[in-house]
Amino acid sequence: MSPELITILAAMSPVLEVRASIPLAVAYFKLPPLEALYLSITGSVIVALLLAFFLPIMSNFLMQNSQFCKKTLTHVYESTQRRHGKLIENLEALGLFLIIAIPLPLTGVWTASALAFLFDIPKKKALIATILGAIAAAIVVFFFVEGISLAF
Repeated sequence: MSPELITILAAMSPVLEVRASIPLAVAYFKLPPLEALYLSITGSVIVALLLAFFLPIMSNFLMQNSQFCKKTLTHVYESTQRRHGKLIENLEALGLFLIIAIPLPLTGVWTASALAFLFDIPKKKALIATILGAIAAAIVVFFFVEGISLAF
């Protein structure tokens, strides 16, 4: 696989996202930093679009066809609403943006997309917040990586 495709796939992965795809592209594959930024944002946008449209379909399918999934997903939904309910209900799209824009573990496109689905945030509003948050996170990581590379 090409380094460009691997960078996009890393940005699309639920654990790595831009926090790993940009450093991977720059440090390991030696891609130009701006190309790494562009590829990582591309991967994030792709996954945001896929999750916005397919997460509801997958969730409904799993809950209708598996008692185990129904029980597990119901537990996840309820615990997530207890933990993140106030932030998301009060801030809605801004809360999603903030969850993604600060590139910490478990605060990326996947988490925000799940929260948007769980809290019934309108799809258009959630997508805009998710994509802008992904771009912001990528820019933060980009400047972090560039700062480190300039030091060496």
